[in-house]
Amino acid sequence: MNMRLLAFLLLVLPLSSWADPLNYDYVYASRTDTEVNDQEADGDTFGGFLEFADHFHVTLSKGDAGWGPAGAEQETTRFGIGAQYFLNENTLLAPTISRLRVETDTPAFSASEDATAVQLELRHYLGAGFEVLAGYRYADFDAGSQDGLEVGVMYHLADWVAIGAIARDENDVRSEELTIRFYY
Repeated sequence: MNMRLLAFLLLVLPLSSWADPLNYDYVYASRTDTEVNDQEADGDTFGGFLEFADHFHVTLSKGDAGWGPAGAEQETTRFGIGAQYFLNENTLLAPTISRLRVETDTPAFSASEDATAVQLELRHYLGAGFEVLAGYRYADFDAGSQDGLEVGVMYHLADWVAIGAIARDENDVRSEELTIRFYY
């Protein structure tokens, strides 16, 4: 999978054009590989952002993950509101507060848990289609809290599409995400 993505990037990078990447008007699809307590999990997330009133955005996403030989599954729904502040023309700071619903289903039990989450994301446009991002995430669940850092890079293939990779480390949960954004 990673070799196919690299080959695709090498093919389309010279053909692409660049647009203003620092906005929150897009829908996205992500594929995430996660390692938790020596167990591998993978999942898909679909979501979107919508800007309003120049400095604010709302977000909605739905994700699912599966792990273990028994076929455990987890589904996460997120709804949030945030703001974005330009520190300069190429750097954006975006705090977001969200409400999460996490539903877990295993052969042994099923559970549902709610959380309030905050995220602070710093996005910087390097030029030539490249954007880097870094962030901090914190979620307060009924059974405890989780926090961590993320770093990533996005490449804007055209004014309407970008691809990227994001790495996260949250309370000993490590994940790598490949994502595609479609801007509108």
